[in-house]
Parts: sequence; C-alpha cells; structure tokens
Amino acid sequence: METILLKFDYSSKSDSNLFKAHLPENLIHEVMPDLPKPVIETAMQTWEDRARSEYIGVLIMRKLHSLLIEVNAPTDLQYLALTMENHEMRHAMLCVEAAASLGHNREISFFRRDLTQDYQPRQQSEALLKMICGTLICGESIAFEMLTHSLAVLPETSFRNILRSIAKDETLHAGIGIEILEGLRKENQPCWLDYPGDIWVENFIRKFLEEMEKRPVIDPEHIKIFESSDSAEQLSSLGIAPPIEVLNCYKESISTIVPAKLKSIGLLI
Repeated sequence: METILLKFDYSSKSDSNLFKAHLPENLIHEVMPDLPKPVIETAMQTWEDRARSEYIGVLIMRKLHSLLIEVNAPTDLQYLALTMENHEMRHAMLCVEAAASLGHNREISFFRRDLTQDYQPRQQSEALLKMICGTLICGESIAFEMLTHSLAVLPETSFRNILRSIAKDETLHAGIGIEILEGLRKENQPCWLDYPGDIWVENFIRKFLEEMEKRPVIDPEHIKIFESSDSAEQLSSLGIAPPIEVLNCYKESISTIVPAKLKSIGLLI
C-alpha cells in the first residue's frame, strides 16, 4: 500500500508576533529526563500515532464540512464542522510537539488512501449520513472515552496537559453526531437531509462497530514494555497510559457507550 511522508515543520515566520498570536501554544515546558531508549521510542511512536490520527481527522472534518455545504445544511452545522477541523489541526500540532520533544524528526508517513478521503456513495446525502453515524457517533465517541480514561490514570505532566487540552475540544466531537441524528429523526419533512429510517441507521452502526472491533488498537510490543513497573511509570510520565487498560476501554465503549447513546434517543443495536 502506497505511503506518503509528510514533514510537520514551521515556516520562517512562525516566531513573528502575528503568527504566534494565532498558533497553538507549545505545552511541553519540562526538560526531558534521561530515560531508557525503549521507553523513549515507545512514547515517541505513540505520540506520532496520535499526530497521524489527528491529522487524518483534519481531512475527515474537511470532507464533513464540504458535504454539509453541498447539501445546504444549516449554517450552525457548517460552522461547527469548520471548528472541529481547526481543533483536529491544533491537536495534530500538539502531538507532533510532544513527539519532537522526545527526539522525533517531525516526519510522519501516511497511507495515500487516508490523505485522499475518497467516497463513492450513490449520493452526497448518503456519504454525509454515514459520516454522522460512523465517524461521529461511533469513532469520535469511542476516541473520547479512551482519552478520558487516559486522563484519569496519568500523572500531572506537560504531556497529560496536552491530552487534557485535546479533551476539552473533543466533547464537541463526541457529542455532535448523536445531536444531529436526533434532530434528523424529529424534524418534519422535507428536511435538509433525508432520514432513511431507524432500521437503516441501526444496521449501519451495528456493522460499523463490528468492523471497529477487528481493528488492531494496541501494539503488542507496547504491552510487553509495560510489564516492567519502572518502564510503566516512566511511560506514564510521558503521557502513555497502560495499553491493556486502553484496549479494555475501547472494547467497553463499543459494547456499552455507543449503544447507550443510541438508546437515549430511542434507537437500539
């Protein structure tokens, strides 16, 4: 599968007062301790993976905004989609800074398909509804649960501060999908987006979650390094939560969190 290498560098004007006033603040202020190489490499890889995920999120939210424009969605939804795109870019930059503080060269590889964000539905409304049900209700909700779990178990460090800053934005990302879906079910027709019915939504989300269950969430090598109590403590100080706990949170979110959200508006899976 073809990959592309992107460099997350800064322009020559990034230190100007104009630019600095509008760019994310670098939240890593502490001097990095002298830690074992495997610990540093594991933490660096985790922050790189987070940065990659957040940058892909930028492209997903850009597609969401584009689809909302194409179907002439209400302007508040268009605005919130742009807000979430900006959030994802800020998150990606923060994660790159965390990785760079550990020695990362700011170059991250991506699969070409993740950067193109192509879709081939019969119509734009179908693509948009799939994003609302899959990306927002399932993906963003589960990601938020994993993030809040990490915040609950990590010690107070600059790395945790990055995750906390991201979590403040993610409350919107994790909640907007179910709000939109609830509105679509209640609005009188004709609506800005045709609602295909509860059965379609329930079947789509059920299949989407089944695919999410198959995804490799945790690197087995990360599980091994956490078997050492010293390494586990050091990784926690670098913003890395125990992988087994994160995996359990992922599975629990699939089995209970998303179904509970759907139940709250009268849907079942």
